[in-house]
Amino acid sequence: MDRYLLLVIWGEGKFPSAASREAEHGPEVSLGEGTENQPDFTAANVYHLLKRSISASINPEDSTFPACSVGGIPGSKKWFFAVQAIYGFYQFCSSDWQEIHFDTEKDKIEDVLQTNIEECLGAVECFEEEDSNSRESLSLADLYEEAAENLHQLSDKLPAPGRAMVDIILLLSDKDPPKLKDCLPTVGALKHLREWYSAKITIAGNHCEINCQKIAEYLSANVVSLEDLRNVIDSKELWRGKIQIWERKFGFEISFPEFCLKGVTPKNFSTSNLNTDFLAKKIIPSKDKNILPKVFHYYGPALEFVQMIKLSDLPSCYMSDIEFELGLTNSTKQNSMLLLEQISSLCSKVGALFVLPCTISNILIPPPNQLSSRKWKEYIAKKPKTISDEGIGA
Repeated sequence: MDRYLLLVIWGEGKFPSAASREAEHGPEVSLGEGTENQPDFTAANVYHLLKRSISASINPEDSTFPACSVGGIPGSKKWFFAVQAIYGFYQFCSSDWQEIHFDTEKDKIEDVLQTNIEECLGAVECFEEEDSNSRESLSLADLYEEAAENLHQLSDKLPAPGRAMVDIILLLSDKDPPKLKDCLPTVGALKHLREWYSAKITIAGNHCEINCQKIAEYLSANVVSLEDLRNVIDSKELWRGKIQIWERKFGFEISFPEFCLKGVTPKNFSTSNLNTDFLAKKIIPSKDKNILPKVFHYYGPALEFVQMIKLSDLPSCYMSDIEFELGLTNSTKQNSMLLLEQISSLCSKVGALFVLPCTISNILIPPPNQLSSRKWKEYIAKKPKTISDEGIGA
């Protein structure tokens, strides 16, 4: 899957953390307590920090999803970035998702961010020079409404579900964090990405557990300190979704959310408990990879449980030496944690068989209309008791 990173900054652009110093001068700077002499924690600094951190964590030997068709090969993973920032009574937002190029020291994204920051700071200075009546005439609600609309426009430019994973980093100022009632339209736009695009949201800031508790709970977001900002993007993640178990006897399904699959570095694969027929079969690499057409994989939102199985009874055609790690994206879901513990406790002779559906297309599938921001607004206008992907298609 491609990765889409959205950085959201609400504050004055000054975040007292050594992480900003690391972003500017490199990882050799210790991550201790911040000082007043540190540079501003701007969007450009955060982008540079994340870009370097992700680039260092990418291992080309990590396992990836194999091709699901002999008629084509999937394209290489791409990374994209966008930013939405509010400083004082000024806000700016990326007009589209920009591709991150890890092989270049400085790319187009950094130039755009720098230009936007300069415009923003210039606007803030103008406000400071104006009289208090002019400033009071500005509505904070209007500002967040504008920011929310920009985020909705970005969401409409995402690919169809199953093609990409979305990560959102919400960076909040400790000095004057917004109240939920003030920024509700913008939080609602993030909720749209969370519920209908399975976005993983992380709130970064010192004392966020206290200052932003309601926002974090509403968005089901992870909360980290600014010191841990460089670790919030896991480049090894390949898929996010839920585990789905269908109870055939009573005809209902049980879902366990917040699961993910990660690529792992290859290691010796144990075949002691497998069908010996598997050992005699070897996959012969294709010599015609270069002439195969490019195809697009769209993965399902759920790992579907099939059955428990004795490994020695598993047909060799279902076996591969490719391994993945099953984990959680959020540790607050108790039922999901218990299920993961149960799966992890299985002995080496027994396993759980799951299916991850995959749709293959020769062309890019357009995002469905029922996931659009317009449909989201219509859905929210109905004031549902609970907000979830059950509203899709409503």
